[in-house]
Amino acid sequence: MAGSQAALASFRAARRDGRFLSGVTTGLVVAFATFCVYDVFILIRVNLFLGELTGRSDWQSLMARFKASGSSDLRAFVMVEYLKQAPLKIGAASLIGAFMGAISGLLGRLGAWRAAATA
Repeated sequence: MAGSQAALASFRAARRDGRFLSGVTTGLVVAFATFCVYDVFILIRVNLFLGELTGRSDWQSLMARFKASGSSDLRAFVMVEYLKQAPLKIGAASLIGAFMGAISGLLGRLGAWRAAATA
């Protein structure tokens, strides 16, 4: 979802400015902002539904790590685990956004050249 948002915004920015770098920058910024908001919502979800999440099969590994850690506060342990993963996720999404921005920026720039040539 964030990739398509970044691509569309990048295309429009590059077409408007006629600059490839505008597309790349826009894609990077849109993806970065989208995944920052996404991670905040994940942390809210974890805090609101911690009791229900602990029984899920995809949380069994996390629960095993919690028991092995000797920590007494599950909420704090889970928050730290999620916060440790956030930079990698946001960084990967930002790189994907920049890549999508590069492709869309190139297409937008080509469109801007064509529009200027016919004018």
